[in-house]
Amino acid sequence: MQILNIIDEPEHIPTLAEWHHKEWSYLNPEGSIQKRIEKMQSYLADGLIPSTFIAKATVLLGSAAIVELDMDT
Repeated sequence: MQILNIIDEPEHIPTLAEWHHKEWSYLNPEGSIQKRIEKMQSYLADGLIPSTFIAKATVLLGSAAIVELDMDT
């Protein structure tokens, strides 16, 4: 298994956006897969925060993001 920055393989963003939308859309009902794609694409800029890392073997396994703040409390 490899851990890679999404910057190195941005072609996985649409798949990740779909997975995230299926898992977390109840927290943001106004969201869409396209909005998630756009947000993940913003993580392609230089800098540590925000960042997305992917786990990959022969296929994409999952992801983890480093963000400044993602909770209301």
